[in-house]
Amino acid sequence: MYLGELVRLILVTLVDAAPKPLLFSGKSTPTLNQHYGVDTSLMSATEEAWIGNDKSEDAFVLPPLGGEFKKEDLGPKVVIKLEKIRSVIIQHLGLPDDSVSLKDAAVCADYRIPF
Repeated sequence: MYLGELVRLILVTLVDAAPKPLLFSGKSTPTLNQHYGVDTSLMSATEEAWIGNDKSEDAFVLPPLGGEFKKEDLGPKVVIKLEKIRSVIIQHLGLPDDSVSLKDAAVCADYRIPF
């Protein structure tokens, strides 16, 4: 199985989670629903947006993702990185702009998820 397909399956599982969707307001796209619709370019672009040129320690601090996630609790450098990741997700998956939150971007950027 290809790495992009594994990521696609994880994303679909989080979108379709019951009783409440965990990603993208429960919205999906043909790209996300197509077998092998996601390739590793999505992961590369996400990684580049997260790592970028800013290697300072405060640019990588995310709050716990299990609780309430507020933009004002994030550092300005983290917000910029998450906005870039949000744009990457919207572009690659074809999701509506209003269905991808900063928390969605943080979930995808979190080092514990292979994406």
